Amino acid sequence: MAQEPDHYTTGEIARSAWIIAKAAVTAARGGDPSKYDRQIDRLQARAVERETAEQAARNSR
Repeated sequence: MAQEPDHYTTGEIARSAWIIAKAAVTAARGGDPSKYDRQIDRLQARAVERETAEQAARNSR
């Protein structure tokens, strides 16, 4: 699992909610929601990368 960021943007929160909703529907229909776990992991990794880039930009000023 990816490291979790300190803060999420509004877009990241919305995307995460959408992925979780799709996983819930898939599970309710008897499907395997594991592909959504991987999507959440990728979303978290991108958020951590974003935070790292933002911190680097703040530190370079």
